[in-house]
Amino acid sequence: MSRKGWFKRYYTQRITYRNDTEGEIRITVEPWGNEVAIQPGQNVDVVVRSNALDGTFRLEQTTNGLTIWADVEGTIITLVSEGQEIT
Repeated sequence: MSRKGWFKRYYTQRITYRNDTEGEIRITVEPWGNEVAIQPGQNVDVVVRSNALDGTFRLEQTTNGLTIWADVEGTIITLVSEGQEIT
């Protein structure tokens, strides 16, 4: 039995987003519509896993916070705060 193509390599990218405003903001992960409230001073790690080397996600600053778009099929976006997954 051939295992060619059996293993898929995933690449991981991580950035940290900090809410340096005085009010709550929202991070929305699209295209799923997952929304998380981020409190003033809170740090959130945005962890993106994909089998593509580039073009996997993009960030859009909005009036109320941040929208993160997964641009490639199979991309997994996770938000982590204080070591806990929050999406």
